[in-house]
Amino acid sequence: MDGQPEPRSGEWWYTVRCDRCSRNIHAYRDTSDGDRVARPEGPGELSLTCASCGHRAGYPATKLRTQRID
Repeated sequence: MDGQPEPRSGEWWYTVRCDRCSRNIHAYRDTSDGDRVARPEGPGELSLTCASCGHRAGYPATKLRTQRID
């Protein structure tokens, strides 16, 4: 996962859906545990690789959402 720690049950992460396989890509930890009202915005993109299928793509910040890991 590009140097990111593996998500653990109960943690909150910013995620996007992989353009190829539609599985969740865990972009980075949400340290507010889902309480942050403001979401990442702006013209930038995150370059992420899907751990499931290996697809690498740029994802706009507007696609990020928070998700609790079960």
